[in-house]
Amino acid sequence: YSYNANKIPQVVAIDPETGENLWMADLPGWSFASPLFVANEETTEKNDGIVVIGSANTLDSTTTATQDLGEGRLSAFDAQTGETLWILDDVKTFNRSPIVAYDDNGPFIYAGTQKSVIYKLRMDGSIVWQKDLAVSGAGTLVLGENNETLYVSVGKGTEAETAEFLNGLIALDSETGEMVWNYSFENESSTPAVGSAGIYVVSTEGVFSGLDFDGNELWTLELGSAPEYGYVTL
Repeated sequence: YSYNANKIPQVVAIDPETGENLWMADLPGWSFASPLFVANEETTEKNDGIVVIGSANTLDSTTTATQDLGEGRLSAFDAQTGETLWILDDVKTFNRSPIVAYDDNGPFIYAGTQKSVIYKLRMDGSIVWQKDLAVSGAGTLVLGENNETLYVSVGKGTEAETAEFLNGLIALDSETGEMVWNYSFENESSTPAVGSAGIYVVSTEGVFSGLDFDGNELWTLELGSAPEYGYVTL
């Protein structure tokens, strides 16, 4: 991801062996997410697949990842040519980096917006399900063991009925998009780490928690302080 001399955001494909610029494609607005490459499983041809990236629909150079960026777009490009294959628009920017999961039915793409509308998509951009959590958030989506659970870090809610799971971690059934459980902090949580013994997450007020796979708290550790968007690494 880069931008040109006219400050137009772009996705840039570079040959890792030669450094050659293979193609560039414009985005409609600034992106705070990493691009995702999804290989075409039906061929072994080099770079055959798609590149997916989320962005806003504004070119306001003063914006940051934590501001309200307005409408957003998820764009998919041909990984060999840079041709636009499909787009998905939402009322809020796609600020969460998309991820991919593979199973017997083929690869599926998961993506999320600034207001935590979470999507499960097929390779052609068609929607399997979407879940509106009505809460802010900027962390990366994380899949659990066997890709059965999708973990979403969230912040402040915008609707009264979502008050039960403000600020914390939400577990969704990856097959249906339904909420399985939630764990709450006083403030926003980081992107979680998933290990063989449980799930680990830290909040912006510096509380480090270990959870079991049912969302039950195993232990907490007061760190005293934490970066606004910290990450847990196993």
